[in-house]
Amino acid sequence: MIAPRSWLAIALFACASGFAGTSAVHADDRADIRAVEDRVIAAINAKDVAALMRNYMSDGLLVFDDAMPFEINGAEAWRKTWTDVFARARSFEVKVSDLVIEASGDLGVAHGVVHITFVGENGKLSETARLTEAYRKVAGKWLIFHEHLSIPIDPATGTGVFDAKP
Repeated sequence: MIAPRSWLAIALFACASGFAGTSAVHADDRADIRAVEDRVIAAINAKDVAALMRNYMSDGLLVFDDAMPFEINGAEAWRKTWTDVFARARSFEVKVSDLVIEASGDLGVAHGVVHITFVGENGKLSETARLTEAYRKVAGKWLIFHEHLSIPIDPATGTGVFDAKP
């Protein structure tokens, strides 16, 4: 039985199939993308902006974040966002679960659930959010070119559900 996949994974896979031509899919691609995720998580938990940014494309990066600003264009803007967040954070912990990774040719996608705990001057914020990332393989290295983090909304109240369970 084939496990269900998100519409984004299917769409990205369809696009990758069309553009990848006869490019071979390497068995290590999923593991390499997982390694990118592990490096991102480690860099965030260490509040290391330089290490974090090594996992993102320097050109054409687009991030839809769950905090203001909701849309961040470019690596320098994303670097500034994280520099500001880390400056306000007494502690910052991120964990990712339920991560599903697909890759074809030079395109990949991952989606999962991210658990965030942020402690700053105004107290503690904990949230569970949905994460989707798109990757491009450049010179043999997987890099994130699009990231989307979102909080589910309760339609009855119109408010965010920060402790949602998948």
